Amino acid sequence: MRWKYVDIPNYDIIQNKLQGVMKKHHKLLKHGISVANMTSSELVCDITEIEELSDFLHTTDLLKYVVHYVIFVISPGQEYDIHIDGTNVAPFLNESRILLPILNCNGIKTKFYTSTHNPEIVVIKSHNDDQDLYYERFNPEYCTEVDSYELTAPVVINPNYPHKVEENTNNDLRVSLGIAFNKKIDLFQNT
Repeated sequence: MRWKYVDIPNYDIIQNKLQGVMKKHHKLLKHGISVANMTSSELVCDITEIEELSDFLHTTDLLKYVVHYVIFVISPGQEYDIHIDGTNVAPFLNESRILLPILNCNGIKTKFYTSTHNPEIVVIKSHNDDQDLYYERFNPEYCTEVDSYELTAPVVINPNYPHKVEENTNNDLRVSLGIAFNKKIDLFQNT
């Protein structure tokens, strides 16, 4: 399975509070395509102090498996490469993640692909001198679209399938939160 929507109780409240956290940490919302590593203790505390999100992670027994939180930002007119951000470059991570829409995610699809060629390793330099992120990028000439979804509600995805977020056609930043887990849990079974 590549993805599925997840019912998170009180998600409208969680999304509103995440938007407040993004306003407080607006310097992380860089234009272009960026990923904000969540090694800022204050930012992680602000996210983990969202009671409704913590309650969901606790009542589903997922909280103890959280490895990190990541903010994904895409400016208008920008899009991600076809990529895998999975276990080949971070073997301790689970093969499924939860993604939460925060700002301007409607109308923009995430597409999944198959590929006939191997990817190249790419490094995303941290904006805050934190840990760099790595992913595997695919040449679109050798890829075929096989599935897609729109981030209108929380989803579980398997980021080990080639995928990309299509061009941001909104007039403002598209912002989402990713929650990664360790290998001890299967989110497709537990959500």
